[in-house]
Amino acid sequence: MYRLITQVIAICFASTMAAPASAAFTVYSDQASFLAAAGTLSTETFNNVSADIAASSAGAAIADFTVNGNAIVDAPSTSIDINGTGNLYLNISYGGWADLIFNQPITAFGMKMNNSRLQLLSINIDRIGTGTGEYHHIASYAAPDPYVNDQSFNGFLGFTSDMAFNRIVFSGTGCCASTFAVDDVVYATTLANPVPEPLNRSLLGSGLVTLLILSRKNAVIQLALALAGAHTAHSANANASASTSLRHLST
Repeated sequence: MYRLITQVIAICFASTMAAPASAAFTVYSDQASFLAAAGTLSTETFNNVSADIAASSAGAAIADFTVNGNAIVDAPSTSIDINGTGNLYLNISYGGWADLIFNQPITAFGMKMNNSRLQLLSINIDRIGTGTGEYHHIASYAAPDPYVNDQSFNGFLGFTSDMAFNRIVFSGTGCCASTFAVDDVVYATTLANPVPEPLNRSLLGSGLVTLLILSRKNAVIQLALALAGAHTAHSANANASASTSLRHLST
């Protein structure tokens, strides 16, 4: 029984570790729906930047995140306007890229976009760490119809995920340059209504370990009872033999 329990535990842990959980990832074009799902938000308007900052060389640190790649923090005047103030200007051609790396994991990200040719743009949502190989791809976004005929997108785009991420990557996928502006970036570290996991691995592990301990204790108890029974039987036989010997002596 004990060996069977250990084999079950090994199989369960191997199966849970071999198949990582997939994120519940949601895309929003309606800002009100995003705000209802995102929880408590922080906002970056880029209005505190007094001069252009090119991100291509060493990155541009902006409050809670850093901008890297083919991007410029465009202020106070802008190449592509959204609300009359500073914003983030990206020039993404085929093979080009820019990203936002947050200082801590987040579960929601949203932005206003202007003049973005979504059909030439891919957005990847990732989680990266400081060590070598600490990378996990959460989800990707590619524009659905009707953004397939060189149309510009001017509006809100947001994402939520029950699996935390800290990197948003903009990549060019078409033959031509896609220049666009991003402003009023919003992000949250906890969703308003987190999606519960269907099975918590820690609970599974603790339950199986408890079962193992109980089964081992049960085996020990059964062994002790068996030894006690054997000892009782031996004592009874010894007493019976002694009584027989005494009867023989008395006769």
